[in-house]
Parts: sequence; C-alpha cells; structure tokens
Amino acid sequence: MRGYGTDWRKLRDTMPKTPCAICGGPWEPGMHLDHRVPRAAGGTDHPSNLQWVHRRCHSAKTAGQDGGYGNRRARRG
Repeated sequence: MRGYGTDWRKLRDTMPKTPCAICGGPWEPGMHLDHRVPRAAGGTDHPSNLQWVHRRCHSAKTAGQDGGYGNRRARRG
C-alpha cells in the first residue's frame, strides 16, 4: 500500500471486522479500511475516523472525492 507503513498495517490488523459502512454488507477478506475524513482533508488515523468498506464501495465513494480510488481528479485551469 503506497503511503502506508508498518503502523498503518498494525492498526488495520487490530481494527474490529465490522460490516461495510457504505452498503452494510458483511465484512470479508480484501475489504479496505477507509478514512471517513480523508487524510488530505485533515483526517487522522484515529480509529474513530476509520471504517471498513468493500473495494467496490470504496471506489464509488472516492470517485466523487478524488476521481476514484488511487486516482486524482484532473485540475481544471
């Protein structure tokens, strides 16, 4: 995971496995630990700012924030 180190992996591994915060579907391997308030917007890695989401739900959520999971929206000049 780009930009996430050992501390993040430890935190991720200790977070309770809860249903997807977006669709409510059950936790399953491969889910993403998402920041409710993105780090770029001042969010922290505190557990209260983290939620489990399915990859597809994460992609849909971030599409409106930064152009999609792992992508940055092109700036208009």
